Amino acid sequence: MAQSLCNEDYWTELAATVSRQASSLHIDSVRHKLADLRQRIEARHPHVDRIEFALYDPGMHTARNVFASQGSVLAPDATSRPLSQWPMFERVARSRHPMVVNDIPGRREAADDPHLALLSVQGFRACLCIPIEQDGRLLGFLLLDSRTAGSFLPDVIDELLLLSHLIGVVVRQELASVEMLVGSLRLARQFAHLRDIETGSHLDRMSSYAHVIAREMAVKAGRGDDFVELLRLFAPLHDIGKVGVPDGILHKPGALTPEEREVMNAHVPLGVEMADRLVRDFDLQGLQSVTLMRNVIAHHHELMDGSGYPGHLTGTQIPLESRIVAIADILDALTCKRSYKRAWTIGEALDEMDSLSGSKLDGDCVAALLACRAEVEDIHQSLHEPA
Repeated sequence: MAQSLCNEDYWTELAATVSRQASSLHIDSVRHKLADLRQRIEARHPHVDRIEFALYDPGMHTARNVFASQGSVLAPDATSRPLSQWPMFERVARSRHPMVVNDIPGRREAADDPHLALLSVQGFRACLCIPIEQDGRLLGFLLLDSRTAGSFLPDVIDELLLLSHLIGVVVRQELASVEMLVGSLRLARQFAHLRDIETGSHLDRMSSYAHVIAREMAVKAGRGDDFVELLRLFAPLHDIGKVGVPDGILHKPGALTPEEREVMNAHVPLGVEMADRLVRDFDLQGLQSVTLMRNVIAHHHELMDGSGYPGHLTGTQIPLESRIVAIADILDALTCKRSYKRAWTIGEALDEMDSLSGSKLDGDCVAALLACRAEVEDIHQSLHEPA
């Protein structure tokens, strides 16, 4: 039998994961808050034809674009690459000094730097890369591109450096709210007296299944990359309320009595209570990520026909993230061996998902899952627990 993941380790890893992904949790908010500064730059320096901002992940040593704007067009760009693939970023990260290139086509290193080469192909002739720091911590990179060679003279650079400092303050404030959430997750494992609930591989599998569905549904539902990443991050929290279910019921080898089922089902409101306690105590009400986390916990046992619990919601009354996690959770439950049932094959489980589509489960979400059948089978195989 696979080694069970103790909840202390689970919460430690969850908090660490939030820390690693902190820069991605509030990208939409960062975009909004930087809009005014972007307009100020464009108004004072019309030769700046494009502005980009990339957040730095120190753990992965990668840079992830938050936005790329040209004129009035603001286009989110979630491209994330290792700094080793962006030599200019690598040099700026190492030196912590701005780097200016006023003659891109004439620079020999443009041929070896994918970013400079791309700028040249796109018709840009000058660029300025400024490290964004706060209290000695590298937060990201501000990139300003111009189609006019020689655009970034010393006096222009000095003024842009002042604006870049303001950008650093904005980003640092946003990341601070994420760090509060990380702290609250660490506190949760202490006050909840957490016990073993699920194996780590179950949490990994269902989180991966949820990520696949969310990724496929995001465009159709008008959701951004933040939604996809947040759902993968918070899907493992769906059954947090089971910490309050007695062991005799939680691990009972057989069917539950009606009274025991009522106690088991109470894990949902208990989980919501725990989430609300975190939100209230840490004043996190305004965070988009908290709403998604709460919905995952509160509604992942609701079914499209109203036969789920605890609210007997139907159809689109159930939040999209909850519909996705419900499918991921059921899919993995079918493929797991229990004392009262055999483990279904992944093929049998996917066929069952198809049969429940449109009645118990969201049809579009199931279709998204089945459209990625090969990927789902790979996830099952790679994270499979031997009997």
